[in-house]
Amino acid sequence: MSAVARRGSPTGGGCPGCGARSSSVESAARLRAELAVRWLVREAGELVVRGFCRGCVPSGPVSEVVCAYCGDGPLLAGALADADPTADPAVGGWLVAQGWALDPVMTCPPCRQVFGRARSS
Repeated sequence: MSAVARRGSPTGGGCPGCGARSSSVESAARLRAELAVRWLVREAGELVVRGFCRGCVPSGPVSEVVCAYCGDGPLLAGALADADPTADPAVGGWLVAQGWALDPVMTCPPCRQVFGRARSS
């Protein structure tokens, strides 16, 4: 299952989820940073990549995929929060398609370039 970018993914201007707009340079930078965080959610049976401003962040359980080297990674919301990224085919498939290595340790694409080519399965 591949992920689909939907409303709420980072775009220019305001928040695509709620329409919130920034009123200053500082709030514009903060909004861009909030929307740049990748969230993986399941909507209508599909894995969807979204961005949320602080007003749109999903309620309920949240977990994270963590690179073993830098600690970065997408957030998993809702039913995906309990998913094991290496065992869930939708999450694991998305990570591999984005260039992550799942074995021997979870490694994001930039760290794979710096620390070597870990296997990607």
